[in-house]
Amino acid sequence: MDKFCTVDIVNGYVINQIRLEAGFKKQADLGEKFQMTHAAIGKIERGESSVNIEFLLMLAELIGTRISNIMLVMEELLDYLVSKEVMFLTAQRFEMIDDDDKVTLANFEEYITLELKRSVRNLVEKKPDLDVQQLQNQFNEYTSKSSAFVNHPVVVITASSLAAAAIVTNPLIGLGVGATLLASKIMKSKKAP
Repeated sequence: MDKFCTVDIVNGYVINQIRLEAGFKKQADLGEKFQMTHAAIGKIERGESSVNIEFLLMLAELIGTRISNIMLVMEELLDYLVSKEVMFLTAQRFEMIDDDDKVTLANFEEYITLELKRSVRNLVEKKPDLDVQQLQNQFNEYTSKSSAFVNHPVVVITASSLAAAAIVTNPLIGLGVGATLLASKIMKSKKAP
């Protein structure tokens, strides 16, 4: 019998395990760090809403790892589930499936190995003591500096110049894949003249 899942459920499982491993017993505890409600964190963990790169970036900084490490673990989980013939659907199609055929946060660990469970928990390299609001302010300052760089009349906008700007102006050096994704987010947020 086929089983079905969504990418958001996989991502939600990873965030749920990170929260627990980091010592946040309640969703509200993590929500407080991100200025989100416990309901919003709950929706993310259950796979009912997607996470964005900014959230993952701040979460990675909070637990002392890189965003690329979190994404790598998510990819390993996806690959393993695909190898076990779990099919991934959009959220709308997933809702139409019978509950017995769904892989959800409630039964997710039944479908993965102990090694994969450990790899998720090993993402947490430090207990969070970082002020996420301070990180958010740094992120906003970084994006405003990058925007000023992009608007300079001498600069030719290319992917490499955006990457260079990210490296030069980024107070969160060492993002790896995150820097590239962040640069694309900056370009999308720019309005046409």
